[in-house]
Amino acid sequence: ATTGMTPMRFVWQRRLERARQMLADRSLPLAQVALDCGFSSQAHFTTAFKQANGVTPAAWRKARN
Repeated sequence: ATTGMTPMRFVWQRRLERARQMLADRSLPLAQVALDCGFSSQAHFTTAFKQANGVTPAAWRKARN
């Protein structure tokens, strides 16, 4: 109730926030970012990231660096 979202949604948002921070380090492979942020695979990470941000993690990384 404090955050205004369900616990699962809160955790999901935090994982994606951490992923966006990690994507700034271009030396980290996308698969490693996915696993470090708690996603079961790179494909799962890509799907969740694109749903939340409208672009894939690779496109996000390319646009920001």
